[in-house]
Amino acid sequence: MLARGQNDAGRLDLWPNALIDELHGLLDIEAGLREVLLHSRHAAQLDGLAEVLDVEAGLGAILLAGGGGREEVPRPRREHAFPSIDAEERLALRQHPPVRTAHRLLTRALDHHHALGLDLHLARKLTCHVDRPQADRRRACVLAHQLVRHLHADRERADDLAQAIARCAGAGITAAHLAHALDHARELGLVLDLAHALERDLDGDLAGQLVRCLTRDLGGLHEGTRTLLAHALTWVLVAIRDRLGREVALSQETVCQFLDDFTTSDLRAVRLSDVELEGVRWSEAGTWWPDDVDVEHLRARSDVIGGGDGVLVIRSGAATVRDLAGH
Repeated sequence: MLARGQNDAGRLDLWPNALIDELHGLLDIEAGLREVLLHSRHAAQLDGLAEVLDVEAGLGAILLAGGGGREEVPRPRREHAFPSIDAEERLALRQHPPVRTAHRLLTRALDHHHALGLDLHLARKLTCHVDRPQADRRRACVLAHQLVRHLHADRERADDLAQAIARCAGAGITAAHLAHALDHARELGLVLDLAHALERDLDGDLAGQLVRCLTRDLGGLHEGTRTLLAHALTWVLVAIRDRLGREVALSQETVCQFLDDFTTSDLRAVRLSDVELEGVRWSEAGTWWPDDVDVEHLRARSDVIGGGDGVLVIRSGAATVRDLAGH
């Protein structure tokens, strides 16, 4: 405090010193200096980061990712399953006449094999019902009628397949292959006759024997279609090899994926104006079409397949991209 006996001028001269003494008692000057230096070093570190990082580019990437616009961020091609052959080359293979013909034969053979497998399952269920009490006869009648109807369709498929093989020449298709296909269709006709006889006489004494014979013969036919599938696969592989000039390691499980699956393909830079699209598999989330393709129109001419995972297949008659261009 200032002494009371001093004059006003002297007391004013001593005031700053007294104030400083009082502040020293209240403030930690060294701690304050350390804090100031800490902020100073932090600012220097930020300046150093600015020289290393491209902040504007980072902000731009964040804004693009958050915008959700499909056209803003180009997506790389995703042909992981067949890295040596891109989508454009696979589409060109689909257009090559020998490959297209062999591919259609393989597709028909696969469909026929699958249908016979379902009918074999149906025949086995019918066998169980025929051996059960009278209360199950109504169900047995329904199953027998379904089996007859399905076998009629299978017989038509077998005839169409044999006719398609007869129209083909080269690519390893021989008279022996045609004979095998014709024998298969004829044997399927005999199985169909058994199914008709069983349907007419489900309550007869021979019903059990008929259904067992039918199931046995149908199982043999189903197994026999594996030979047709093996021939068809060979024809496709030969046609692909002749077109590419090299072998491509494809199995029965992967050959259709190779030729049909474009669910993860970027097709924007591919010339598609005259490409036939029947049978092409695509997805709304993974396939990128050229700008002139009307995706809504394409969706209307496709069927959803799989377990609801957004995969579609283009139906017969959808023709080319030219027909699906926006107007």
